Amino acid sequence: MIANPLINNDKPGQSTAPATGLYKELSLRKTTSGSKSFYVQGHLLNAEMGGPNSADNLTPLRTYTNDEHKLIIEKNLKTHYEAKKKLKYTVIPTYGLSSPEIDNPTNDPRIKTINKIKEVERKSVPIKMAINSSYFIQEGDKETEKTIYNGTINNNVGTDEKDYVI
Repeated sequence: MIANPLINNDKPGQSTAPATGLYKELSLRKTTSGSKSFYVQGHLLNAEMGGPNSADNLTPLRTYTNDEHKLIIEKNLKTHYEAKKKLKYTVIPTYGLSSPEIDNPTNDPRIKTINKIKEVERKSVPIKMAINSSYFIQEGDKETEKTIYNGTINNNVGTDEKDYVI
């Protein structure tokens, strides 16, 4: 996802809709407490900065990773966005989660469910996101780009059987 320029035009984005498709499958996996989904529909471009609720702007993120993204990147970026600065924002997810199927010789329903989740994870869950964000300031007749954040956020997903709460 590349937003260049990203300019606050006071047009709201879209919140996520109830889980469907791959998100419905992934919602079977729960956090350690078992009370909520392990994954959220993570906006690459935050809804509060005009990000749409569309497949090309959403990716499955661990709840923890999504919170980290909000606190480390989006909070600071949003400050510049609300100040109506011209921004450049790039988020490139890297896919390719290695999540081998678990042998299931006894046809255990729990293992069957885990393997179904693992299949979706391999295809759809990023292992990390490269993020670059900057703002521009006018200095006389010259526009200068100032970095806000340039780095990577890992989406650490445990894939051993013990890591799955169903």
